Amino acid sequence: MILIGNELLSGRVQDANLHYLAGELWDLGCPVTRVLIVRDIVDEIAEATRTMSDLHRWVFTTGGIGPTHDDVTIEGVARAFDTKVIGHRGLEKRLREHFGERITEAHLRMARIPEGAVLTGADPEAWPTVRMKNVFIFAGIPAILRRKFPEIREELRSAPIFRETLFFRTAEAVIADTLHGAAQRFPDIEIGSYPQTGGEADTVQVTLEGADQERLRKAVVFLEQITADIERIR
Repeated sequence: MILIGNELLSGRVQDANLHYLAGELWDLGCPVTRVLIVRDIVDEIAEATRTMSDLHRWVFTTGGIGPTHDDVTIEGVARAFDTKVIGHRGLEKRLREHFGERITEAHLRMARIPEGAVLTGADPEAWPTVRMKNVFIFAGIPAILRRKFPEIREELRSAPIFRETLFFRTAEAVIADTLHGAAQRFPDIEIGSYPQTGGEADTVQVTLEGADQERLRKAVVFLEQITADIERIR
């Protein structure tokens, strides 16, 4: 994911899109593996898009596609693929129908796309999502992203990822070596440790994730066996 906007880096706005999109993509078997936050600067957007597109199956940008001067994501994505920005006649037509005599040049900026991009995920009443090669370009407004993403989610479905969660009543340092041993034994299973503090006693949430459900189950059984002397919760 590439999160775009000066307001994110200044702390004026707290991003909500990563939390939503990462969860949705994980459920589709398409986990997020890298996130960048960049400023509203064309060259920085282009560099981030080019790099991420080369390294990953899918890239999702959020932010910078509105009508104002600092909405430069379209230019940045176009530059990443060495192409130009063009006005899409179909989008322009829809804008003119919607705004009528109130249409402005600022409104028409939202009809621009990188040359070679395709429109995806739109029903007759919805505004489409722009995709340039493997890059999906989303608005930064969380409500819009949550409305638009379901329209394209099935395009992204991959092999499922499975997860098991265990809770222990102990401090993380106590269980650290045990978890390290489990991770070495099952290198294909991602094991995460998350301490929970603030209650009467320390607790640790341990997650195990993997694409092979049988291997995941074996890792869970192994971890349960080597932590038999540690109190479990739930």
